[in-house]
Amino acid sequence: MNAPFGLQFNRLYILVFVCNILQANVSINYYQNSQKLSEFTQINKGNIDDLELSWEYNSGEISPKASIQASPLFTGQHLITVGIFGSLIALDPSSGKEIWKKKYPTPLARRGMIFSREHNLLFVPFANGVMAINPINGNLIKEYNAGLTLVSPIVTSDNLYIATLEDGVKAYEINSEKLIWTFDVKIKKDADGPRIWSGFSYDPSSDLLLANTGNPGGLYGGNRLEQDLSSSLLAIDRRTGILRWKYQQVRHDLWDFDLVGPPILHDISYKNKTKRAVVSLTKTGEIIYLDVTNGMPIFQDSILKINTPPSDVPGEIASTFQYKITKPEPFSDRMEVDLRSGFNHLGADNYNYVKHKTRYARSGNYLPPSLNYDLVIYGLHGGAEWPGGAIASDDNSLIIPYNADPWILRIQHQDERYNKIRDLVNKVYSTLLNILDYLGIYDFVKNIVKGNSTDIEEDNSITKKIVRNNANARQPWEQPKSRDKLNKIIYRLLPSSKVNDFYDDNCSKCHGVSRSGFYQDADEGDMFVPSLVGINKQSKFNMDSIAKFHSAHKNLNDFNVNISKDELRLLSKRFDEMDEYLFNNNKLIYEGFWQVLLDINFFPATKAPWGGIASVDLKSGKKTWDIPFGYKYNLNKTAKFEGDINFGGVLTTKSGIIFATGTSDELIRAYDDINGELIWSDIMNFAGSAPPVSYFYKGCQHIAVNNTGGQFMGYKNFGDSTRVYKLKNCKSDD
Repeated sequence: MNAPFGLQFNRLYILVFVCNILQANVSINYYQNSQKLSEFTQINKGNIDDLELSWEYNSGEISPKASIQASPLFTGQHLITVGIFGSLIALDPSSGKEIWKKKYPTPLARRGMIFSREHNLLFVPFANGVMAINPINGNLIKEYNAGLTLVSPIVTSDNLYIATLEDGVKAYEINSEKLIWTFDVKIKKDADGPRIWSGFSYDPSSDLLLANTGNPGGLYGGNRLEQDLSSSLLAIDRRTGILRWKYQQVRHDLWDFDLVGPPILHDISYKNKTKRAVVSLTKTGEIIYLDVTNGMPIFQDSILKINTPPSDVPGEIASTFQYKITKPEPFSDRMEVDLRSGFNHLGADNYNYVKHKTRYARSGNYLPPSLNYDLVIYGLHGGAEWPGGAIASDDNSLIIPYNADPWILRIQHQDERYNKIRDLVNKVYSTLLNILDYLGIYDFVKNIVKGNSTDIEEDNSITKKIVRNNANARQPWEQPKSRDKLNKIIYRLLPSSKVNDFYDDNCSKCHGVSRSGFYQDADEGDMFVPSLVGINKQSKFNMDSIAKFHSAHKNLNDFNVNISKDELRLLSKRFDEMDEYLFNNNKLIYEGFWQVLLDINFFPATKAPWGGIASVDLKSGKKTWDIPFGYKYNLNKTAKFEGDINFGGVLTTKSGIIFATGTSDELIRAYDDINGELIWSDIMNFAGSAPPVSYFYKGCQHIAVNNTGGQFMGYKNFGDSTRVYKLKNCKSDD
């Protein structure tokens, strides 16, 4: 007998309401075990062609320097997202209508936030720690001032656990806000230590907090301990804050090989036993796969010890060995770049350009950076990157988006005095801008002084705009250098700070008043002007002939500096005198940095694909498929390159679908998780910038993604969009 319509409706409403509550409840597990696997199956391979845009929200906050790296968060009532300038925003999950919008200090929820239904609170990371926010109206309830944190915290029934960027992991009582314990990732206070910037997870079965740490900072490790907690997976007892075990992937990391993405927890059946396992991803393409209870490898005899070469940098002591994981198989087995034939795909002019750029280069697995050669390797953008991976619908396969673009690493000398002046001036400048912004007169003052000056602008945004829109803008003298005049005035007050008139007239506009040189970050370009400090102490860039002088400037258009043998000799002699002064006064320091290795057309210099998605069976340890992810065209759109760098991430569903985003072509894609076959895609206004999420609301499954663009070279636009999809024949039940 059929129930009356009203009773049917009430039952349906209750069912939908319960589904929404369940989704809000499982959101903690979804985030804290870091699987990124949605249980919802309404959207499946049979109906995915009917998936369409339901609504799009624009926050109005667009920055040319950063994108939103936090996924939207569903509370059961609202969809929560953030703006790049510190807005916390609640949206109607069905329509995208703005419910409330609150402004908080930045960076806000840099790589995630969490909602606890038990406490009925949003826990949102920000510059000073974590804020507890009322999800109904966005009002601040509590603050836990742990220090800057970039990752989502862990919430239990009684405590809040915060992984800070530089101050370790801290535990707080939620109600009293009392600090319970601190686990410091720095073993020694006066030594450079690791940071937690990418991943933090929790396993209730073992009561362990799992954190991935990064490089201590930079390519020179003279101020680091021989044994530390960098580039490691840490297992910390939730109750006591005691380190239970660690796995260090890279010893004395000189390459920026951070562990990346949140550790992934799941159960695996192996040798007739079920084990609780943790997966951690790497930039080198290896998969760390351990028993979460003791840190031992799931696969026996799967880790090899390999000998590695020493460093030739004075004061640097590189590790004599590293460990290599052979099982599970690497998802991207790339570190060394083939310098002999790896550029043969390029046209003649392009080939000559890249070969000249890499004329001092060497490559090798764990070959240390050097003053005497440039190091070219894969791995700075990944392997894996901060969005991490996801568990597939079979509960055994691991889905990993990855990058495979080449990088060039350099170490050079610098004058410590100038670096301190530059840093001080930058701090004063930033403080002034903050004061102007606080007083509400920043735009007014900027418009007054702007004219032809760039002093009130941000260097990164200007340089980025020039490079992205002008492929010929590789001349350092074309780049604006705000604040350089003040730096120069202060520096010239110091002893042994002037080279000679020839240098001032011909060299300083590129190499700088302090001979410091110039280079662009990965979000700006590949421009590089070497430091001339200590240049005669190196075997590259030396100035012992006119021919070498002109060869060093070969790739610079319109370079027309004429120099005689006597002028070159006097210049070199003066450099030696200045360097001797710096050395005797302990002011000659090392600077290490990295740049993406681009060809003449601003594409990665090695052959595509430069990025992909791989699936690895964790039960067998075998890679089951590997596909290029995304594409880009050449400058005149006559050629298409398959496989691009990506920084969005993946979502998997129990219906066997992978949703992936983050490529510069600005598409969101869906793949079959069995074989990697593309089954759906949609073009967005901006590149996806965080992993998609799925939520169930009023009878419909939704796919939500923040698409605000990418900050690195190759991405087109910056944006402010949250985009939500559902099946076109699914009508929300009101």
